[in-house]
Amino acid sequence: MTTPPDARAERFIRELAELKIPDPAAARATLWLRLGTGLMAAGLVLGTLAFPLAHATDNSLAQGDALAVGLGGIAATVVGGALFLRYSLTGFLRFWLARQSHDLDLLGERLARPAPASAAAPHTKENRAMASPLTPGLRPGDQLASVTGTTRVIVIRAPQQVAGPVECGGSPMLPAREAPAPQPPGQAPDTLIGKRYVDAADTLELLCTASGAGHLTYGGEPLAVKPPKALPASD
Repeated sequence: MTTPPDARAERFIRELAELKIPDPAAARATLWLRLGTGLMAAGLVLGTLAFPLAHATDNSLAQGDALAVGLGGIAATVVGGALFLRYSLTGFLRFWLARQSHDLDLLGERLARPAPASAAAPHTKENRAMASPLTPGLRPGDQLASVTGTTRVIVIRAPQQVAGPVECGGSPMLPAREAPAPQPPGQAPDTLIGKRYVDAADTLELLCTASGAGHLTYGGEPLAVKPPKALPASD
């Protein structure tokens, strides 16, 4: 069943708010952006005026003052450019992260759509187990959410044969679109955002997109943090 556009928009706005990225339209961000622009303009003006002032006199003191004005203009330009770059990139990064969240959500919905009845596999005992709510068929791109905390993961790699449910804190995880609203964390997170978790056989790989309490398990076995790949030797 296709998600209504209104519900998808509300979920997208909620996920965007969870990113906790400063709004570029906020008064403080706008103030810093204007300040950076003003410093760049003032620095260019001071640097331009310093050159004729230094060459208009033979007095070393006056030339020193002109040199100080020029160096001040250069410093103002550098500081203003840094401020402008910092706060102008905020809007771009906000849009980019929001677009990534929206694309992943659409990918999860497309992958979660049931297959047509004509193409469905026969209802064997194994297939009925895979269709059970406690042992869902895992596919890359699926988004799962904990029912007891704020943990959310995306399936990166899934086994062909499901060995059991993916659980967090002892409770099976649900598709993110069906999970209840997450509760505020009351303790230190056990799953960390950005970490990849794999099973012992390295057939299942999950990417944590929201930290939360509770350890991840698959088929009753705990998942471990995937170690980083070793860099090749330089020699």
